[in-house]
Amino acid sequence: MKSLHDPNAKVRVIPTNSEKFLAMQIDSIRFLDSFQFLSSSLDKLVSTIDNTDKFVHTERQFGSNDPNIFKKGVYAYKYVTGPEILTETYLPPRDKFYSELNEEGISGEEYFNAFGITGSTS
Repeated sequence: MKSLHDPNAKVRVIPTNSEKFLAMQIDSIRFLDSFQFLSSSLDKLVSTIDNTDKFVHTERQFGSNDPNIFKKGVYAYKYVTGPEILTETYLPPRDKFYSELNEEGISGEEYFNAFGITGSTS
């Protein structure tokens, strides 16, 4: 992750047009737009897997004690207005998770799960 802060890092992008990309690579770290390659959203595909033994790398990094590790999380897109917000050590209020794209907020259960995740990883 150090190379993400390196101004001399080699950045490569595979665009599909001027607004979308298939992949981006910063030195040896590659980011793929998985939705471009899959038949459904990653969340839907992962939710069909009952056996968490398939998540070898996730278990190695985070353990398998918390079932929320294997679920899609929530993100407060409109709340994050700059890099300084990412240094906050607390979860934003639930209303900050409202999605203008979907015109809905998150459920109490989703917020509770996010609180558990942030509390256990901070």
